[in-house]
Amino acid sequence: MLLYDRGTERAALDGLLGRAREGLSGVVVLRGGAGIGKTALLEYAVARASGFRVSQVAGVEVEQELGFAGLHRLLLPFLSRRGRLPAPQRDALETAFGMSEAPPPDRFLVGLAALTLLADVAAEQPLLIVCDDAQWVDRESLDVLAFVSRRLHADAIVMLFGVREADVPRTPFGALPELELAGLPDPDALALLTARVDGGIDRVVARRILTETAGNPLAIRELARSVAAGELTEGEPLPLDRRVEARFLAQVRGLPPLVRTVLLTAAADPTGDADLVRRAVQRLRPATDDERARRVSRPGGLPATRRGTLPAGLHP
Repeated sequence: MLLYDRGTERAALDGLLGRAREGLSGVVVLRGGAGIGKTALLEYAVARASGFRVSQVAGVEVEQELGFAGLHRLLLPFLSRRGRLPAPQRDALETAFGMSEAPPPDRFLVGLAALTLLADVAAEQPLLIVCDDAQWVDRESLDVLAFVSRRLHADAIVMLFGVREADVPRTPFGALPELELAGLPDPDALALLTARVDGGIDRVVARRILTETAGNPLAIRELARSVAAGELTEGEPLPLDRRVEARFLAQVRGLPPLVRTVLLTAAADPTGDADLVRRAVQRLRPATDDERARRVSRPGGLPATRRGTLPAGLHP
């Protein structure tokens, strides 16, 4: 994985993983604007986590109001171990996840249950927990995960969070270590830009892009595509967020109706199950489109999307 700059952040992540291999725990919150590189750094950590058991969850906007939804997805691979929990913790966790009928659980006990369960898993091999798009995780789950993070010490657990800078108050993550991600320095931003444009780029246009993007890697990549396609024109530019969004929407609206339906269905699906997406598309489209839908939605055929997120303006 090629990352421009980010030497400080990569060293911090490598340090956390190295200490966890020796039995210590650590946590860090990666905070920054959309497209600044949080997900790339989390993927870097996962790629570097040899010898770890890895559990990942990404916030899903449509589940933001469902209490404990994010925690349920994160702990689902480990729930078969819940019989090892002390009875009060087990009962609280099962109630939070709708596995038993009881009054609303004590959140303290739910937090202790999550901590005990994760520590039990990490006793066998180091454990990496990754929570991306935490701004879309339900507040109950965030509170529990932050509770767990503040109580880690010698458990061989690393917990990483990616949070959009302006979308989540710092309260859930109070007292947790944070890394604020800024834009790339000009030399690295220019290297990323020129790597995306065959045949070079005019210096004036390059300077304009670097200034307007403030080093945001996603924005640089998208504007580089505009340069390569001859779409970048002189004159007053759109605000950057609107420019990038407009490019995405233009690409989607140029696709055939069936492909737009598949994309919309995939974006609404939080599971990543290609068969589920295919069945949903079959219900939405005429039978004559079934074979094309299967080709688009078979494993490996779905474009990369943030599952569970509906892009504005995306309609079949």
